[in-house]
Amino acid sequence: MVYYVNVHETTGIILLLYITTFLTYNLVMANILLHLKNIDYPKCTQDALKYLMSCFSSHEGAAIPGLGQGSGNYAAEVCQEYILFRSRTGVQKTLNAVHELQLLEMLCTCFKEAPTKTKYQIFNLIFGGRGDNHTHSLFIKLVSMALSVSCSPVLDCAAIWMQERGADSTPVLALTKRLVDDYCLLFPDPSQVLVKLPSTSPLFVCNFITSVTTAFTFFDGNSVPPCVLLEHVTDWINQDCTLCCESVRQISIHNTYSSPIPGLTGWCIRGPVVAHKLTKSNHPGFSQSKLSKGLSVLSRLHLGLLQSLEFCENNHMSQYLLSITDLFNIVNSLVFLYKMSGLSEDEPCVHVALERVAQVIQVAVVNGCLRVDPVKFQGFRSLIQTSLPPNRLLQMVVSHIAGDRRGESSMDVS
Repeated sequence: MVYYVNVHETTGIILLLYITTFLTYNLVMANILLHLKNIDYPKCTQDALKYLMSCFSSHEGAAIPGLGQGSGNYAAEVCQEYILFRSRTGVQKTLNAVHELQLLEMLCTCFKEAPTKTKYQIFNLIFGGRGDNHTHSLFIKLVSMALSVSCSPVLDCAAIWMQERGADSTPVLALTKRLVDDYCLLFPDPSQVLVKLPSTSPLFVCNFITSVTTAFTFFDGNSVPPCVLLEHVTDWINQDCTLCCESVRQISIHNTYSSPIPGLTGWCIRGPVVAHKLTKSNHPGFSQSKLSKGLSVLSRLHLGLLQSLEFCENNHMSQYLLSITDLFNIVNSLVFLYKMSGLSEDEPCVHVALERVAQVIQVAVVNGCLRVDPVKFQGFRSLIQTSLPPNRLLQMVVSHIAGDRRGESSMDVS
């Protein structure tokens, strides 16, 4: 009987302590709003960010069943009023250029100083929702600054943000095009910021490449990637063959992933045909020397792509890097270019493209990066046989994979 009473007394004391802590904590949070209201910018934002760091670092799981999530409401209110500068009534305050620069610097510092889990929570609080134009504009400027100052935490958060929304989504494409404008089009020479980017945030590079190949499809003169961008991507891939599977390797952590392999494959395959078409049409902005340089860079990119597929042999997630559907779409776009350009069957650029298709398929299958569904592969094979000129290497590879070697010399794809 005594033991029974002690248990309930102890439970009551613990519950009382929890309630006291919770009420004290909410009182402190109510006081923070009053404190921030009485100080000027930028001090108010500095204190707001420090408050958010302490809020997420020290009080995770502090809510008591039945008493609600008051702390989260206060954190959101602090974020809206003193970081995004949106009042409770929805009125948006506009910062001048100097104050906005200060805000970006404070955000970078906050993400650098915050513990790993805390920085993701703060990031999601500020930018994780679909947001409005002002919030998205601030986010793009923050990522651009993070590139210039090599702020890994911001870039890592942005990389996950890109994965969650998809490389072809409007917000991600807007970010990608802005970064290309800032670091590839404003300066004619290669940017040292982009040169060292893989060592700053390899996950961001992986997702950025995926988005870049979506924004610049290399399908015609209007979708050719800027030369400087093409060179940077090629250098990244050749210097580190692990970049292409950086996102896939973390799928168990983030539950989403992106693969730059299909987009890069499209560049390498369509590139020679598009370059030939632009040469014949004397497209403005594409001189012969510029196109020749681009073809040389594409050759290096293709080599780096094959090396990346070889590296992925030891990665159990490599099957997600490339699919038959990806290859079907790429070859289908090549068929369109071939027919619309009026190229002859023996045009060298066409056979360069077809041989690259064969090489990618061969290396991908051998290294487990391409799962062959018999039904889908038959449709892929039919597209090649009926819509493109015959190419011996491609025929050999496709026949070998299909298990049909009639009329073909035996080949070893290992």
